[in-house]
Amino acid sequence: MAKKYVCYFIILLSALLTLSALLFSRAWFSSHESWRYFVLLDQFKKSFLCGNIYPRWLPDLYGGYGYPIFLFYQPGFFFLGLLFSFLPGYPLLVFYFLIFFLFILGSICVFEIAFIIIKENLGALFAALMFLLTPYIYVNLFVRGDLSELTAMLLTPVPFYFLLKFIQILENTHQVSYKNLTLLVLSFGLVIISHPATALFYVPAFGLLAILQAKGLKYPKIYLVNLFVAMLLALLWTSAYWLPLFQMSQYVSGQRLIEDYYRASGHVVYLGQLFSRFWGFGTSNFSGHDGMPFPLGAIHFMVAFLGFFLGFKNRLIRNSFFIYVALIFIMTPGCTILWDRFLLFRYVQFPWRILSVTAIFQVMGGLGFVLYLKNQKKTLMKLLLCAVIGLTVFWEWPAFKAGGRVDFQKGYFLFLRNIRAGFHTFAVKWEYTPRNGAERVIALGPRGNGRPLVETELKKKIMYLKGHSQFKLHFKAELVRVGTITINQIYLPDWKIVVNNKNLDQKYIKGKIGPDARIRIGPVPPGTYEVVAYYKGPPYSSYRVAIVMILVVSLILAVFSYNKRAL
Repeated sequence: MAKKYVCYFIILLSALLTLSALLFSRAWFSSHESWRYFVLLDQFKKSFLCGNIYPRWLPDLYGGYGYPIFLFYQPGFFFLGLLFSFLPGYPLLVFYFLIFFLFILGSICVFEIAFIIIKENLGALFAALMFLLTPYIYVNLFVRGDLSELTAMLLTPVPFYFLLKFIQILENTHQVSYKNLTLLVLSFGLVIISHPATALFYVPAFGLLAILQAKGLKYPKIYLVNLFVAMLLALLWTSAYWLPLFQMSQYVSGQRLIEDYYRASGHVVYLGQLFSRFWGFGTSNFSGHDGMPFPLGAIHFMVAFLGFFLGFKNRLIRNSFFIYVALIFIMTPGCTILWDRFLLFRYVQFPWRILSVTAIFQVMGGLGFVLYLKNQKKTLMKLLLCAVIGLTVFWEWPAFKAGGRVDFQKGYFLFLRNIRAGFHTFAVKWEYTPRNGAERVIALGPRGNGRPLVETELKKKIMYLKGHSQFKLHFKAELVRVGTITINQIYLPDWKIVVNNKNLDQKYIKGKIGPDARIRIGPVPPGTYEVVAYYKGPPYSSYRVAIVMILVVSLILAVFSYNKRAL
């Protein structure tokens, strides 16, 4: 049998080969997202370094008037990117490294999952390579450039690995592995904050499969209690992302996300598209006339189908395949009514995003094929597994090629230098623009054309004080007569503004904003005013954090107490 470290090396080498079009290009490629992730990570990093642990407001966007992109946009990729952003070669080489790291992490977790089930290195390596060859991974990377969904997709095996390790230790030693339980909570949460569309289908699919695994265990009650607590803890720690997403939707035009072109029922996937070799860099269109692929992977499906029949007696394999088929069906025209009627489904926009969830269930369902071959002659097993990998590489070959390269120096860096010269939001339909007149600020023109961050009617010079940054303003303004201090950032609850050491309440701030939603202080009498102003986050954030902390501590103490009594 192949040694485990040799298998890891083969996985690493295979990831290098599948990503070679990117990693060895010293360039980036054209995709649907263009420079979006580079610019957003750059702004995210700047905000973080200025003291914002969870950056939400980016003051340079929207013509320099600020935009609440990370009140709504998933932060997972950007927090991971932040960890690597201090390495040499930022940003391009850091992006390479992060993508490569995610490929390796996802594939090795698949290897470990397979090894737990089939206890065979060669078969586990086969599963990891099949996951690595999943074509929709490369749709997300090379066609769409959707690095958030790619991150979520590559992380989907990680919680399953820690779940199976938890079960293995519980069954074999009659002990609760708090290490694996903690890592399950963290990794499950990472999937949630990496992409909401992936999470919407992954969370119930994971939960269902995990619950079904309880049957036949020696200690099902202990397992289910710990599973329930782990999933609840993951939902709690990620509430910093998903709770404001719902809370703040009343202030913006989120309905634009589900209108016209973004009507989800118009983008259902036809069965033929799931198995087609077509590869293109266009867009998703109505009625199946698409310029981009939605590949499930024909060889992958056949392996999963065979695995289901050959490994039917294995509960995990059988249930994985059932969930896999259900997820496929939800994407098709047969479920159009779901995409029309259910609001959460409509916000997914594109049913084919479920392909970011099917990959892990596809691989686990296919393990029955490997289990069957394990009982055959070793030579036959090696030949068949190598043949399937070779056939898959041949079939999916177009997927490993990136689109046209773009000039990084003239593209990204030029864009950054001129970011305030245009009304860039990185929201496709400006759906996160506050519904308080903020779009009227466009008439003033972008701040990049010379408008300062803070101004008064008399155009007196503003003195910026120690600690000032665009993310946390600290300045002094002198007024020789009654006047108004204007902060050229649009308002959205909650801004914190302190004037001469006095906090302004939200009612006052909201009552003073202008018709174009810019923040105004005044009219105030003549005098010197020292002002600190910054976006502090959604309303009642401190209360939410306190409640979450109490619930987290209570759940941890409760599960410790329960386990102590039960074991």
